[in-house]
Amino acid sequence: MKSSAARFCRRTGFTLVELLVVIAIIGILTAILVPTLAVAIRRTREAAIRFEMKQLEMAMEEYKTNNGLTYPTDFSGVDEAAKKARLNAVLKKISPNNVIDVDVWWDEDQFNPNKNAGGGDFRKPNTLGPGEAMVFWLLELQTNKLRPFPNQTDMSAADGDGNGSLSAAELTALIGAQKSGSVKLFEFDPERLYDFDGDGWLEYVPRYGEKVPFVYFDSRTYDIAGYDPTAAINGPVPDAKGVALSYARAPGQWNAEEKFQILSAGYDGDYGENRDYTDQTKWKLYPTANAASLGNLGDRDNFSSIAEGRLDKGLE
Repeated sequence: MKSSAARFCRRTGFTLVELLVVIAIIGILTAILVPTLAVAIRRTREAAIRFEMKQLEMAMEEYKTNNGLTYPTDFSGVDEAAKKARLNAVLKKISPNNVIDVDVWWDEDQFNPNKNAGGGDFRKPNTLGPGEAMVFWLLELQTNKLRPFPNQTDMSAADGDGNGSLSAAELTALIGAQKSGSVKLFEFDPERLYDFDGDGWLEYVPRYGEKVPFVYFDSRTYDIAGYDPTAAINGPVPDAKGVALSYARAPGQWNAEEKFQILSAGYDGDYGENRDYTDQTKWKLYPTANAASLGNLGDRDNFSSIAEGRLDKGLE
C-alpha cells in the first residue's frame, strides 16, 4: 500500500535537466530581445532629437516673421567688419530706430555685470559663435524694441553672489522663459544650457546622447561658417568630436539656400570629419551618391534641418 501511494504522490520540484532547459531558453530570448530593445530605445531617442530640432526650426521661422522677414546672423567668420555689418543689418530689422551703436556694442562688454571693474571678455558680442547664436537670438531677445537685449544693469542685478560673473544658472534665471520681457520663441530646458567656453554665452545640447551643442548656420555665411568644438574659443566641449560645417549639394549649391541649417552631432557627439576636397574647405557634401561618401560615422548619424532624419537614412 505504501509503495502504491508513493507511486502516485505528486512531484513538487523541477529536475536539474528541466532547470537547465529553462535557463537556456531565457538566455536565448535575452540574446534576441536585448539588442532589439537597445535599437528601439536608440531610435526613440534619435526621434526625440530630430523632433526638438524641428521645434527649433519653427522658432527660427517665427523669429523671421517677427523681425523684418530675415533670419539672424550666426556670428561666423574672422573678418570683424563683415561680422559687424551682418549684425547691424539684423539689428535694423529688429529695431528700425537702431539705438544700438554696433561698433561700441561689439567690442565693449555692455552685458558684463562686472563691466565697471574691468570684467575682461565676459559676454562680449565679438566672442559669440555658431554654437551660441541660436540661444542668443531665441532666448535673449526682449519685447522692448528700443532695448532688445538685457543690458549691463540687468546683468549686475542678476549677479546674486556678487562675484562679477554669471553662472549658467544665473544667466538662465535672467534671460529664460520666466523673464517677463523675453520674447518666448522657444522653451529652452534650463538643465541643458551650458557655457562651455566660459564667455557668458550659452549653448544648448540635445536631451539624449553626448552633451554636444546644436549649431546654427546662417545662409549668408555658409561658405565661411564652421564650428570646431575642440577649439579654445568654443570650450573646448569635453564630449565633442569632429567639425560642424554646412552642407551643400555641390560646390556653390547650398541646401536650404537663403534660409539656415541647424545641425546636431547625433547620438555619438561626433560632428564628422573635415573632409579636405580640393574645392571644399568650409562645407560638406550632402546628399551624396551613397552613405559611405559621407565620410566617417560621425557624419552619417548627424541630424540636420535639411533632412527628415539621420543623414545616412536620407540616402537609403
